[in-house]
Amino acid sequence: MIATVDQRVAGASTAEQTATSRLARALDYAAWVHRDDQRRATGAPYLSHLLGVCALVTEFGGDEEQQMVALLHDTAEDHGGEKQLAEIEAEFGTAIAEMVRALSDSLTGEDIPKAAWEERKRAHVAALRSVPERTLLVAACDKLDNVRSLTELIRRDGAKAFASFTAAIPSGVADSEEGVDLALGRDRSVWYYRTVAELVTERIAGPLGERLTEAVDDLAGLAASV
Repeated sequence: MIATVDQRVAGASTAEQTATSRLARALDYAAWVHRDDQRRATGAPYLSHLLGVCALVTEFGGDEEQQMVALLHDTAEDHGGEKQLAEIEAEFGTAIAEMVRALSDSLTGEDIPKAAWEERKRAHVAALRSVPERTLLVAACDKLDNVRSLTELIRRDGAKAFASFTAAIPSGVADSEEGVDLALGRDRSVWYYRTVAELVTERIAGPLGERLTEAVDDLAGLAASV
């Protein structure tokens, strides 16, 4: 039987319990919200992405709060929008909720269609230009994990890798296989990730921007060859 969060931290010191239980609760919460979600194209549990982002945040010096946001960053965007965000605020506090808000490119309810891909991404990039650096660090780690995953998909599937992503759906076209434009998906994806990489390089000192730029260069080169 798997121990509960409270059972897992019961033997720790008071300070350790506070830190460990907050991060563990964020992990448990994210795992529950995304329990039925899978990564596009691979079918891997979506939690693998969240753990990957959390690991990168830790690698690049993020603190516990940023680690928590790494685990929670897609909960509101993918499941319930503002309603989910209000629950996150009640559970984890305003600071965490505001960072999750800043990392969400849409907060519509589950029954309301999101805006078109390009509209959402341009607005999101514009918003990232003014978020605190600590929030931008989590965003950069999210993009780094996504770029690496997409690169591996292209190595496996070639240009067909883009068929699984909404970037390949032209504005005004229904999200269906008939509406997929692989070249559009390639060009939009490279534009989006390169734009974020340039923004991160401008705003955050250290190697994170360089690592993201290198990953985007690899993605662009590989995508252009398929």
